[in-house]
Amino acid sequence: MKIAFFTDTYLPNKDGVVTSILSMCEFLEGKKNKVYVFSSGSECDRIENRDRNVFYYTSAKFAPYPDYKVALFPFFAPLKARKLGIGLVHSHAVATMGLAAVQTSKFLRVPSVATFHTLVTGATHYLGWGETAQGVGGRLIWKYLQAYYNCFDEVTCPSESTRRILAEHGIESVIVPSGVDVEKFSHSKKEGEAVKKRLGISGKRVILYLGRVAKEKSLDVLIEAAGIIRSELPDSVFVVAGRGPALEYYEGIVKKSNLEGMFLFTGFVPEGELRSFYCAADVFVLPSLFETQGMTALEALSCGVPVCAPKKSATAEFISEGKSGYCFHDGEDCAEKILMAIEDGGRMGKFARKSALAYSKEKCAEKMLKVYEGLLK
Repeated sequence: MKIAFFTDTYLPNKDGVVTSILSMCEFLEGKKNKVYVFSSGSECDRIENRDRNVFYYTSAKFAPYPDYKVALFPFFAPLKARKLGIGLVHSHAVATMGLAAVQTSKFLRVPSVATFHTLVTGATHYLGWGETAQGVGGRLIWKYLQAYYNCFDEVTCPSESTRRILAEHGIESVIVPSGVDVEKFSHSKKEGEAVKKRLGISGKRVILYLGRVAKEKSLDVLIEAAGIIRSELPDSVFVVAGRGPALEYYEGIVKKSNLEGMFLFTGFVPEGELRSFYCAADVFVLPSLFETQGMTALEALSCGVPVCAPKKSATAEFISEGKSGYCFHDGEDCAEKILMAIEDGGRMGKFARKSALAYSKEKCAEKMLKVYEGLLK
């Protein structure tokens, strides 16, 4: 089978979408399929990535968040796909690369799948509009998404809560979670201690957030929790590992709250150090309601680290309450659940790891392969 993946984000970017695509490519090619990636990008991306099965289309940077790009005119993609003999189109995009996926599947008359990865309506603040305009913009985006996803033969999403949200907006979907590399993300006490030593936090209790530092990630909840935990657990430190457009914003809130001694902003973490950071943590916290799944939470669980997440989040679906972590309602409750997870961490570690095994990249990719096979019958 020859499959074309269309995406608005790809290497050198590293985010949940890219991680999911790379995992799927590895699995599918291991099953003797051929995967080609059509992505927005730049000439530098094209030079840096020498994979002959990846095609970048000239793009413009999304000004509010320059890490993301919008392909300017990817509409010759169907001709390239025809030359390659593509038999199935899978879109991981919603912008112009997604429209190119629709065009390609119709031009070739082949089955099409789209995966809903991101709650884009939760990021309308990047447009710089007021609250009222953001609300109107959100409704218009949902109208576009409904029309867009209804162009595909099948739509997948990674969690039940996301499936419900899509259904509320007239988009039917099936659940296929993105898988975690359970071999790569496993516990290593030695690596964790080495990171703590390098960061100068040896002997401290570590509460970790790892991911993009953006307003939709709700790190203000974490900061509120830190103000409560300071008196309860003075030897603790909140490690915020990652970069993003709201880094200075959150650093400012921490300073205004007189919590500088409780926080460590590490900046970007290279791929090869991710496991070490997870293993340095006593508890991992993902306070965002923006997630459609929460891959970093699954990676933490796979490393044997208990996870705390909002009760109404998609991430909460992957937490066994009191066994692999805890769910919270607000900042105050978050603080309480973090303290409970740290106290119960030793007991929770093995169950956390076991719970992640159900979402291995092989098991999840196998589910997606069955979706493909169903469409090709």
